[in-house]
Amino acid sequence: MYGEGSVGCICGNKGKRQGIHSFWALDETKGTEISMSRLTEKTVAYQDYKYVMQDTGNIYLGAKFTYEEIMDREDVSFKMKAVMEHYVLKDIAVGTSLESHFFYMKPKEFAARTYEQLKVKVKVSELKTGKRAEEKRKATYTDKVYKICDFLELSEEEKRQKGMMIQEISISKLALMTFSV
Repeated sequence: MYGEGSVGCICGNKGKRQGIHSFWALDETKGTEISMSRLTEKTVAYQDYKYVMQDTGNIYLGAKFTYEEIMDREDVSFKMKAVMEHYVLKDIAVGTSLESHFFYMKPKEFAARTYEQLKVKVKVSELKTGKRAEEKRKATYTDKVYKICDFLELSEEEKRQKGMMIQEISISKLALMTFSV
């Protein structure tokens, strides 16, 4: 019907611009058409956790960033990049995401000690279930902020049991300013 990787648009109202647009793509593996809105939902959700924000006291980094992407960003300060390059990236691959690095980081690692000096806090979503049977079915996620030392005390198994998803890393600007490179 259409070539591999085909993308098309079906417009409502007989092709007029104000019509409803429905985008589709051909799924090469199954030979079926899929909605572009479903294709981009996962990408958009993933991109939601790739951000850099600042306030007067902290720098906030979305947890889906890889270290390589952080190093390429113009809105990340030179000093932050220098600290990461000299102290953090010596032990890990540049393509590692903040989320996976923090999830598997051990307290004795040099990167962990560096992040402790930077007074890093980790914002996570934890799965909360009730004690009664009807509350267990209504599991919800709650946000919690851990100091890096408290977060690193949790084992990987405890993090998995709590259903933790790392959302954000916050770095103290004062600690970054006083950090000697």
